[in-house]
Amino acid sequence: MRVLFVTHTNLMEGANRSMLQLMKELRQNHGITPVVVCPKATPTHSLTEVCKNMAQGGVECHTLPMAWFQNNFDNYPKVKSMLYRIASVFLPYYAIFKLRKVKFDLVHSNGSVIDTGAYLAWARRVPHVWHLREFGYEDFGLKPILGQWYAKWIYRKCSHAIAISKAIEAKFKPYFHDKVSTIYNGIDEKDDSLLATHDSEVTTFCIAGRIKPSKGQMGVAKACALLKTLTSKPFKMLVVGAGLPEYVTELKQFIAEHQLQDHITITGYRDDVPQLLKQCDVGIMASSNEAFGRVTVEYMMQNLAVIASRAGANPEIVTHGETGLLYTLGDTEQLAHHMKRLIDDRPFLQALAQRGHTHARQHFSSVKNSDSIAALYHQLLTKRK
Repeated sequence: MRVLFVTHTNLMEGANRSMLQLMKELRQNHGITPVVVCPKATPTHSLTEVCKNMAQGGVECHTLPMAWFQNNFDNYPKVKSMLYRIASVFLPYYAIFKLRKVKFDLVHSNGSVIDTGAYLAWARRVPHVWHLREFGYEDFGLKPILGQWYAKWIYRKCSHAIAISKAIEAKFKPYFHDKVSTIYNGIDEKDDSLLATHDSEVTTFCIAGRIKPSKGQMGVAKACALLKTLTSKPFKMLVVGAGLPEYVTELKQFIAEHQLQDHITITGYRDDVPQLLKQCDVGIMASSNEAFGRVTVEYMMQNLAVIASRAGANPEIVTHGETGLLYTLGDTEQLAHHMKRLIDDRPFLQALAQRGHTHARQHFSSVKNSDSIAALYHQLLTKRK
């Protein structure tokens, strides 16, 4: 079976990292050959580059000009937004023409914001799986650029939709009705050598991911400023990732103004994140509307205790007091007190991390994810015959 994966970006962000793990599992465990279609490559850290270097001969990858049928035109000039809308109508047909010689049995759209996969599946008369990995408006301010009628029409053409959380399923139920079900993202289990050991006298926190307002790094920095007044015990915070320059600058200014240089380090982009997480004790998920929480599960897979906001899908992953701690989004004081509790009670921190690690391995493994999706593929292809 050849599956055509159509994704909305060439950047190595959460959606594409999840897709790559899925493709590896499908190829290795189910004999499925993945083929990738994505927008043109970025200079560095691109999906195209990773596909080329994947084991077992790499992955066939095609780059095409693509438009999102859900977008945010708040800062677009009127002429540019109009031209984008016009392009969004014609580019799917260009993709059909350019990929006319590429063979595939099923199309898998890796995100809710692109419709190219829907047209490719329609043109070839093959099943189409739509993987819903973001809320759209709630997390990125995206709206259907051709209107809600178009979103309803194009979504209902798919064979089945996969939601990465119950929260996402509830959001999209009105569009897909009984053709949507939840399959949680799969995270590969880490080798024991990468598990956090919690044996340092300094409690190290981290927040990993793209640095931007919706991810909550500023709120975490404010909690660190408060925490400094609540405890005399040593602690550190690693802010892992790159992001919006103006927001990074604002974050650095706050750190300097509150004399947090000895506590907070912004690492920038790193390709050794698992090695960094091994050195940490607690992972923080402070997003305002996380569709799943891949980073949260990665924390748990590496035996970190987790503090997460009560927003998006976080409560589906973290049970307060059992597999992690939850706090009210925006409540800096509550977050700081959770951090202090883990600094003061190392046995509780270790127990929380261990229970979270066990929970993640049982419910969010990449093998469980790929097995469920492979079964869905076979079901759709069998139904088609």
